[in-house]
Amino acid sequence: MPSPIALNIFQEPQPVTAYSLTGCGEKVQAYGVVQMTEYPYIQAQFPQSNLNEVKKIERGAKVLVCLEIDHTVMTLYTRMVEATDYGALVLKIEEYDCKKQRRIATRVPSQGAWAEYRQLEEQASRFQGEKNRAEILNISKTGLLMRLNEVVEPNQRVELALHLWEIGLINCLGRVVRLALQRSGEIEAAVQFEDLNDSGQAGIDKYFAET
Repeated sequence: MPSPIALNIFQEPQPVTAYSLTGCGEKVQAYGVVQMTEYPYIQAQFPQSNLNEVKKIERGAKVLVCLEIDHTVMTLYTRMVEATDYGALVLKIEEYDCKKQRRIATRVPSQGAWAEYRQLEEQASRFQGEKNRAEILNISKTGLLMRLNEVVEPNQRVELALHLWEIGLINCLGRVVRLALQRSGEIEAAVQFEDLNDSGQAGIDKYFAET
């Protein structure tokens, strides 16, 4: 049986967030990659850091699989059919829907601003490798949306150096709260500011007011 056209995007691996509940009512949340095998079945694979959470999902449990693309959230309502030896889950799609994303915070265009970032190893409390450059698409008083050349897992902490025209350099930490794959193939990450000092917040407020 062919899959609905809207689900054809899963013919290629897509970054998703999966949600479920254990038999005890404990919430499970994991980030991974999903790909269609043969409709209505998909296979979800997760990084090593998420496997302890994934192992809590029992056979037959309901699993919500969420993908954000082009500012639309696609939700797959699935059931867990099988867990493989290497930590992947086989899920059966029961239904799905697509909804436009709603944003609460007011955002302004970046006007050529850009950022340097690198990921923080939480357990080792150190940053990974060289800084990468990203284009800032828009910015608010609490966070920003930037275009990346790599996949960064949601909930990942990052060190940020924000280069804002007329304001200068602002350094802070942030946390990736959402990852989206655009139809063009570009990767966008929404980052929430953390550890932003008074000077940095003043700079963001000034940039926000003048843009």
